[in-house]
Amino acid sequence: MPRDGSGLVLFASEDAHYSVHKMAAFLGLGEEAVVPVATDAVGRMCVKQLEECILSALGQRHSPFMIFATAGRFNF
Repeated sequence: MPRDGSGLVLFASEDAHYSVHKMAAFLGLGEEAVVPVATDAVGRMCVKQLEECILSALGQRHSPFMIFATAGRFNF
């Protein structure tokens, strides 16, 4: 998360495509504005950890503005 406590943050699964970080950088938020959220064995975002991440961000005076959803994960 941004260190100054004043920025927007978004939440994405730890399996999210690298382009999520690039999007944050392109928008001027910085790649550190992307908060990774753990996933389970089949790639689903852990809702409990998401809640904890959001509460942590709020406690650090960040402004959550997006939860980036991943549609699925391929197992090759």
